[in-house]
Amino acid sequence: MAKKAVTKDVKYSVATGKISFSVVQTYRAPLKKVWEAATKAAQLEKHFVDRVRGDFNENFETTFWFWKGHGEFPLYPVAFAKEKFVEFYWPLYGSKNKLSLVRFEFSEKKGIVTVKITETGWSSSGLEYAFGNCQGWTEFLMTLKAYVLLKKDLRTQR
Repeated sequence: MAKKAVTKDVKYSVATGKISFSVVQTYRAPLKKVWEAATKAAQLEKHFVDRVRGDFNENFETTFWFWKGHGEFPLYPVAFAKEKFVEFYWPLYGSKNKLSLVRFEFSEKKGIVTVKITETGWSSSGLEYAFGNCQGWTEFLMTLKAYVLLKKDLRTQR
């Protein structure tokens, strides 16, 4: 497992809220296929993000996700183990200078892949935004499932 700290040139600080949430989904598909659909730019653009710059990998390069109407968001990878997990910091929704920590975990048992997404750093004053992000990560798992299993893009505005 590779791990690193957020670089000092990042204009954000890590949020210290104690509230977190997790969402989970299962897939009857090969682990490699699910992993690549969730971490590779070319595949993320086919089911979730309008535009991506960079892939998650052991080089820990900042990745950027862009959605029309929402703008571009930097993702700062800090932990990576191929086909097991990736952790990254990204802007805490509703904050101008804080980062939340997101972890994608992948496991496989008897041909069933489980993906768990956990986001931490929320405080009680940001619960409205936390619930919005929980909804967003749930949508991510659903669009991932449709793409991996059926090669379908469920987004309505494409």
